[in-house]
Amino acid sequence: FDLYATLVPAREVGGDFYDFFFLDKDRLCLAIGDVSGKGVPASLFMAVTKTLFKATSAGNDHPDQILGRLNDELCKDNTTCMFVTFFGAILDIQTGQMEYSNAGHNLPYKLSNQQAKQLENTKGTVVGAFEGANFEKNTIALEPGDWIIFYTDGVTEAMNAQKEHFSEC
Repeated sequence: FDLYATLVPAREVGGDFYDFFFLDKDRLCLAIGDVSGKGVPASLFMAVTKTLFKATSAGNDHPDQILGRLNDELCKDNTTCMFVTFFGAILDIQTGQMEYSNAGHNLPYKLSNQQAKQLENTKGTVVGAFEGANFEKNTIALEPGDWIIFYTDGVTEAMNAQKEHFSEC
């Protein structure tokens, strides 16, 4: 497999993020998210979210369980009422099976045989807003040559040369 990533903040600092790391020798954990707000506060909350995500992933659970624990940790002492849209996945690099859960984030696309299809949504609200929130998971199979394209609303809210917003289609 190959991974490609880029992050271009609209300002000097921002709240969009991505992360990926191995849970064990066969399972790759992937995440993308967007913190509410802008600037330094969003950037600081993003750093906390990334740190807590790695810590809550350590149990080698499923994405829905990871998001549940991450949510509860972010809710603690969250006096600023910030929240995060978040998409988390675990890819088994041996089988191509990818489990994923969504917390209000833009759904990735699977590109297979030059056809793009948005992943099916799972139940879940943003993380950090409501303690005890439940999340669901789904599984897809990836074949050699398939792509998964993650993105944030920074893509869909960007404008082309004619000053028209891009969309998710």
